[in-house]
Amino acid sequence: MLDLLVWRARKIIVEMLRDRGYTHADMIPADSYKELNSYYNGDPKILYMHGYHQDYKIRIQFSSGNKVGIQSIRGMIKNSKNDDCKSLILIHRNNVTNPAKGELKKTAFPVELFDINELQVNITKHDLSPSYECLTVDQKNILLTKQKWNISDLPRLLRTDPICRYFAYPIGSVVKIRGSSVEGGIDTSFRVVV
Repeated sequence: MLDLLVWRARKIIVEMLRDRGYTHADMIPADSYKELNSYYNGDPKILYMHGYHQDYKIRIQFSSGNKVGIQSIRGMIKNSKNDDCKSLILIHRNNVTNPAKGELKKTAFPVELFDINELQVNITKHDLSPSYECLTVDQKNILLTKQKWNISDLPRLLRTDPICRYFAYPIGSVVKIRGSSVEGGIDTSFRVVV
């Protein structure tokens, strides 16, 4: 039987894909836990879906095993390639073994790892969370030229930051952050992803 953790994580993944600009044509419409559980007959092993962005296809796979090892990583990557996917998002419940992490570093196939507990709340929907926008290359160049900044002058935003992981911001991109405060109104800052 699927548990509520899986249902919540699936819901956040759908929101995350929409925020990244993906559509999800083959996803099962399951607005409630009961609908999702009945569709999958309570078997989390078959829980996967695809997201589409223009000609880019991504596979989202829920791992149901106790731990994710080399064989399961290789199998999921193989399934993703067989489905003509360009990358994989793997949601795991328990630890990913060190040899499996080493396998991920060696492979050229892009894999994003998320612990299921990280996907229980959408971090972008909090009232106090600022808005984030990744600048295009042209916008970035205009900003740096206009302000007479070097890219190294900008404060850093780590690629491992939860917001960077949520939006999948690439290294080297510039992110515009707009937040509001009671005293200062709207505050805009820029960060470079490292």
